[in-house]
Amino acid sequence: MLIDVVAATHRNGEGMDALIDALGSALTPAIANIGLLTIVAWVDASTNGWTAFRATEARIRPLDAARIGLLFGATGSALMFVPIELQPGIFVDGRAAPILMAGVLGGPWAALISTALAEATRIGIGGAGVIGGVIYIALFGLVGALMHRRTASMRRISVSWVALAAFLTTLASMPVILTLPEAVQERALITLWPALFCVNILGASILAGMLSLDLTRRNLTAELRISRDATQRVLDSLPMECAVIGPTGEIEYVNAGWKAFHQ
Repeated sequence: MLIDVVAATHRNGEGMDALIDALGSALTPAIANIGLLTIVAWVDASTNGWTAFRATEARIRPLDAARIGLLFGATGSALMFVPIELQPGIFVDGRAAPILMAGVLGGPWAALISTALAEATRIGIGGAGVIGGVIYIALFGLVGALMHRRTASMRRISVSWVALAAFLTTLASMPVILTLPEAVQERALITLWPALFCVNILGASILAGMLSLDLTRRNLTAELRISRDATQRVLDSLPMECAVIGPTGEIEYVNAGWKAFHQ
């Protein structure tokens, strides 16, 4: 009995060591995946932020949906070449975050395009995990497309909702492990899925967070422009010359009468 206990303890220790080693080896590609997602979000926000702005539109032009689908589909495809690998052909990565966000931002057509592009890449890579990989991608594309209507109705990108969707969809995708060879199913569950949860939740949160900040900035800029235009119209309607002096002593507004008087 004592020998059995010692043997079981030894096996448990070996299993824990294997888990720690697997998580350690997954750290570098996981960081690379999250870094690439951060760069994509930063580049989009630093250019014109058109993807975030489209998230608030109930109906998106087909061209805009195609652009969003291609951008995030290409990102998801690129992430497959920085894998957290169990063995050749069986791996995970951060592809789920851009596929999910394509649907959130661009609606069903963007989700379909990004999903098709990512699935074509996964099929091209091949391996024993290809069937599960295709199902996994389709699941995130579907969830993203369903979330777009809520995002448009709220007129903002909810980071908490996106993070929750990433967690629940990753959880719902776990049965794809059954498509893997039986000999590696348990090892895939223990070594790959903890890293996958972290990459998906962090990646989706970073994408949603940066795009949400950009959308907020754009909305505030638009509201400020509307406010300034309204103030200008009120001043122009007054019959006398008017000027508004700011706290620093500079003239901020003048009306049409002021301009006519000082010409």
